[in-house]
Amino acid sequence: MKILLKEEIIIEFEKLQTFGENDILLDEEDINQVLNDKDLVAMGVCEKSSETSSFDAMSSIVMDFEENNLLLNNVDGILINFQLNSSYELIRLVEAMDVIYSKCKSNNINNEPDTIFGVSCNNDLKDDYVKVTMFVGYSKKGSLKYVNNLKGN
Repeated sequence: MKILLKEEIIIEFEKLQTFGENDILLDEEDINQVLNDKDLVAMGVCEKSSETSSFDAMSSIVMDFEENNLLLNNVDGILINFQLNSSYELIRLVEAMDVIYSKCKSNNINNEPDTIFGVSCNNDLKDDYVKVTMFVGYSKKGSLKYVNNLKGN
């Protein structure tokens, strides 16, 4: 997990952009809607290759955030990008997104965070490979106290 400065958000986001025929592209408008004017933006990345790779990768990212005390109950916006082979079953992405939604509900969030996802297809990847990149925006000043406590930097 990495805490991003405002100018790093676009740089990291641009690394994700591909233009395959089956892509669901995220764009700068999505970034502005979800991450603009946030006090803190954190990014988590995980790659997995298994039958449940998108679910496993998303679960790993959520666990990493929680281990660093950046809980999803403080989140105002989530931007997620999946990189995968176009033959990967899209229902698996729904299962991965359920990790986020169930975590938000289990933390008794009154208002669900704005959540937007995109898909970048690359048929050079293995059929069961998924790379999940998640940007999470926090507006609550209380979240900022955790910046210096991050593990694994």
